[in-house]
Amino acid sequence: MQLTVILPVYGNWTDTLATLGCLAVQDCDGFRVLVADDGSPTEAPEELHGFGFVEYSRGSNLGFAGNCNRAAGLAIAGGATHLLFLNNDTEVGEGFIGGWLRFIEKRPESIASAHIYWFDRPGEVWFSGGRFDLLTPFVRLAREYQEDTEVDIVCGCALLVPILSWERLVGFDLAYAVYFEDFDFSLRARSLGLDVVVAADPELKVRHKISGSFRGTGAWKQQYFLLASRIRFIRRYYPAYLQPLVYLLVVAHLGGVYLLNVPQYPTPRLLWRAVREGMAGA
Repeated sequence: MQLTVILPVYGNWTDTLATLGCLAVQDCDGFRVLVADDGSPTEAPEELHGFGFVEYSRGSNLGFAGNCNRAAGLAIAGGATHLLFLNNDTEVGEGFIGGWLRFIEKRPESIASAHIYWFDRPGEVWFSGGRFDLLTPFVRLAREYQEDTEVDIVCGCALLVPILSWERLVGFDLAYAVYFEDFDFSLRARSLGLDVVVAADPELKVRHKISGSFRGTGAWKQQYFLLASRIRFIRRYYPAYLQPLVYLLVVAHLGGVYLLNVPQYPTPRLLWRAVREGMAGA
């Protein structure tokens, strides 16, 4: 068993160093860390190279899904049996890796995520995972499971994938450059009969700073990416008779974002481009 933690990065080095600091004080070894730089606009800081357990790889900008797929290929070539994708704007406890190693011993073939908590409200779940339904593209499921539970959807913020499952699913779908690649991955796994699980071990708790790579860019830049991927997801997973209703929910959701962020306004050209990209697919 060889666990490789993949930390996808696009800038945001302050949060990245904090995450690595958490991984540096784990109460066990037996894991590797690959920092996968997706062509960040700034060079990696010298402090990153001070973590002896870290392998650093920088490539051209491919988007989140493409960067993760590229990093997974490197990890597999290095002998990984399991991948753990971990967002670079998260912090974890000292027993985090040990908890995952115990989970792998117990369920070596399961795809799994953990409970993701708000960083500034560490007692409140931000996202856990759950069943697929009409509101999946809009609502973050935040149930606190008391035991390992099979679900339809899990969160890519901390996602464990056995190599055999990763290769069978051919990684993340590149149609989702940013966002919804984890939901799509979960549902494709379920369609093949693979286990998709929320792991309940409290040692696996993740504190998430939420969208660190978009911090300081304004409210709407992130929404353009979300809109394109949300439309792709709807077109793929909802039957034709339900799609008009779900698109109405998309419009209502955008209206809510607008009201919450006045006086910041979307750029109509960029909003329309996101719609076109979502409808075009890849």
